[in-house]
Amino acid sequence: MLQLRPQLQMYWSLSVMVQDLMIRVIKLRRNLQTLHSWLSHPLLPIHLVTVSWPPSNLYDRFVPSSVYHAVPPPVSGTFMPPKPDLVFHTPPSD
Repeated sequence: MLQLRPQLQMYWSLSVMVQDLMIRVIKLRRNLQTLHSWLSHPLLPIHLVTVSWPPSNLYDRFVPSSVYHAVPPPVSGTFMPPKPDLVFHTPPSD
C-alpha cells in the first residue's frame, strides 16, 4: 500500500493537468468561434478588415514644425521661488 500511494498522487496530478488543459482548449475554441462569427458578420464594414495604407516614404510622415521641439529650451536661471506665506516669529527665551 505504501508504494501505491505515490502512484495514486501522480495519477491524480496528471488527471488534474489534463482537465486543466481540456478547459483551456475549450475556451480557445469558443473564442476562435466568436472571432470567426464576428469577422463573417454581414454588417461588418469591409474596410475594417482590409486596411491598406498608400505607399509613402518613411520621412514624409515626419514634418518639422515651428512649435514642437524635441529638446526643451535651456534653463535661464531667472526662476524666483515664491515667498513663504508663513513667517514664524519665535519669542526670545531667556
